[in-house]
Amino acid sequence: MPDKVTESSKTAKKATEIIKVTTSSTILCIKVKNTYSEICFAVCAIQGGMIVKMRLLPKKTFFATGVGTHRENLESFEKALRDAGIEKFNLVTVSSILPPKCEIIAKDEGLKQLLPGEIVFCVMSRHASNEPNGRISASLGCAIPKNPDEFGYISEHHAFGETTESSGAYAERLASSMYETWTESKPKETFNVATSAVVNADSSWTTVLSVAVFLL
Repeated sequence: MPDKVTESSKTAKKATEIIKVTTSSTILCIKVKNTYSEICFAVCAIQGGMIVKMRLLPKKTFFATGVGTHRENLESFEKALRDAGIEKFNLVTVSSILPPKCEIIAKDEGLKQLLPGEIVFCVMSRHASNEPNGRISASLGCAIPKNPDEFGYISEHHAFGETTESSGAYAERLASSMYETWTESKPKETFNVATSAVVNADSSWTTVLSVAVFLL
């Protein structure tokens, strides 16, 4: 955060104000609403000593799945994250829109572009259970738009008793339906990623997850 922040205007009646800072690094912008006591935060960059808001529009995404089992629910989730390869990041789940011109890349390629501890946005479908011998599944469907300048859809689905294939097919149909009801046309293509697992007989927790990880 900057060492010193000064008001760019004495007037607090404006909906927002630009705030001058005495640093040249990327920081969190304080956006002022109505009065200087009501603030919200947005990621920004500094240009010419002024904070400029940046849009958080992902340019790339990759998909992954994971399964984890442990006597503790939380640790079964951690092991599922490890299985998916995304345990090193601070994950922030978001709703399910595939951004315009968002390139879908391989997981290995995407992981190389992230750092441990980084705040990473993702769409996640997650399911956990300790019901002995019960099957759980988690899946994502993706509908890619015909026009790359438009957005697509990523759907989340999780269920009891469904196989990987049936769970994935359901999520894929859901993504296609959401796209069609918005655009009144078919998507360019659809696909799904899914996983399932059977809970151990000893009642330990099992977590399954499917995730789309965004790269800014």
